[in-house]
Amino acid sequence: LGDKYENKVHVLHNCTDTRIFNTDNYKTFRDKLRKNYNILPNETVIMYSGRIDETKGIRELILAFKKIKNKDTKLIIIGGTWYGSNRKTDYLRELKDISSDIQDRIIITGFIPFADIPKYHAIADIAVVPSIWEEPAGLVVIEAMASGLPLIVTDSGGILEYVNDESVIVINRNKDIINELSKQISHLINDKERRIELARIGKKYAQTFNTKKYYDEFSKIVGDLVGE
Repeated sequence: LGDKYENKVHVLHNCTDTRIFNTDNYKTFRDKLRKNYNILPNETVIMYSGRIDETKGIRELILAFKKIKNKDTKLIIIGGTWYGSNRKTDYLRELKDISSDIQDRIIITGFIPFADIPKYHAIADIAVVPSIWEEPAGLVVIEAMASGLPLIVTDSGGILEYVNDESVIVINRNKDIINELSKQISHLINDKERRIELARIGKKYAQTFNTKKYYDEFSKIVGDLVGE
């Protein structure tokens, strides 16, 4: 809008309850849920959580996953085609078609109630947010970091406002996105120390976006406006 409005605009970043998104709280669910989905103890689980929509880059994620040579891996896609819905769409059918040859390694859960999402994070070893549109400010980024999951994201929209260079791996949304996703996922699968380090840094950084800080910042903005 230009400098004319600079003093009239205040940015209040989104937040989440980082006390809820913490896999340390759900260790007892990890083995149970993994067993429910036929995930073996030695298998590394890659997680996508969000709407099943073309803008979210799920097709690209599946194609990247198919390139991974390590077969002791599974991809879990958590979410419905719309908020609270398991409506079948052409895009969902396309995803199932392109993954038909790896049915034993891919899990599409359908809609999961939000209250259960933190438990499902406990299944995973790596989280990926592969959005290809201009993501406004996906809470899934904060949630994954707060849960203590090493995270791969794209340079999409507002995502970069919620991470730093140390807390996640960022890849470009270009013609090489599938190969780059596959390469970075493979690196994390084979480098447990790197996973641990990313998880540690991301979990700490996620506290920047907890509900208390959100309330404090909101109060400050309102207080400054009233003071004016």
